[in-house]
Amino acid sequence: MGGNTSIAPPTLVEQLDLRKKKVLDLRKELGLNHQKAQVVLALDYSGSMGELYRSGQIQQLVERLLPIGMAFDDNGEVDFYLFDDGVKKLPEALTVSNIPGYINTKVLGKYSMGGTDYAPVIKQITKDFAEKKGLLGMGGYKTMEMPVYVIFITDGDTSNKPGVEEAVKEASNTGIFFQFVGIGRAGFGFLEKLDTMQGRNIDNANFFSVNDLSQKTDDELYKLLLTEFPAYIHEARAKQLIK
Repeated sequence: MGGNTSIAPPTLVEQLDLRKKKVLDLRKELGLNHQKAQVVLALDYSGSMGELYRSGQIQQLVERLLPIGMAFDDNGEVDFYLFDDGVKKLPEALTVSNIPGYINTKVLGKYSMGGTDYAPVIKQITKDFAEKKGLLGMGGYKTMEMPVYVIFITDGDTSNKPGVEEAVKEASNTGIFFQFVGIGRAGFGFLEKLDTMQGRNIDNANFFSVNDLSQKTDDELYKLLLTEFPAYIHEARAKQLIK
């Protein structure tokens, strides 16, 4: 029979599953085949990010990042923090069931945008996921069951560099790894400094910048995000920060 045939574009769930497979394949390639991790997204909610949220680009981004949680996390979810001058943990983690329209329905219009300070969100994530031991928490941090992998995305510099340095150094005593990502054309010299900063118990941060994440393929994006994570896990386990 004649006529045109067309293939329907994949549904969002199908896209998520395809991306999850890419992450699983990369995880195996990186030697992390059975490694579990708690995946966290810390996303800049300062005023300069407004158009990215309103245009749908942030929605597209979280749809690309959720499969990392699907691949590494037993619950298949990503805990979600917004930061500006302060920090807001979203009541609902990103999941396959709530990801459609998440930004429009659960973020936009519900929170006001401010300036940019990395310190509060780094401190909050450390507080939420790392548990201190000893009387009144004076004995350091307990060994964590699994690493916490934080994807930290910003389009600008922080207003409180000493506070951020202190927060990252404190977090280096835990099993929390920060993958810093600079987006846009701003200078990110401070984030580059955090990537190599002295005075930490462990190298708990990596950094890269791109003008536009949407120009990266899924394969390129996941490799950029995960390349340094295996070395961190190896060292963190050796230092008994994680089991």
